[in-house]
Amino acid sequence: MKPAGTDLGPAVPAADKALETGSVEAVVKLFTDAVRAGMHRHFQAAMARRKFPVDDVSAGREYVEAYVPYVHYVERLWEAAAGPEVHGHYAEHGAREHEHAAHVH
Repeated sequence: MKPAGTDLGPAVPAADKALETGSVEAVVKLFTDAVRAGMHRHFQAAMARRKFPVDDVSAGREYVEAYVPYVHYVERLWEAAAGPEVHGHYAEHGAREHEHAAHVH
């Protein structure tokens, strides 16, 4: 049960309805559509600022301000989708830090 006036958004009601109907496909579509829209939004923001003159510090900052949210969005989605066992493996081997350093430098 939810407290009165609390908006859970579409995910929880969709999850509950899936249990009632016996099909999770509506939940999968809800998430797929939301992830696709978010991925495109973050990706396009980074791509639009990706190519800039090396000596243009302001443009470089704008790129980083778009790149970081894009990569963090992808990372959070991966962690949520893959689960803690995959996240623990990457953190243990330092792959995430290495990959971030390679992209930013």
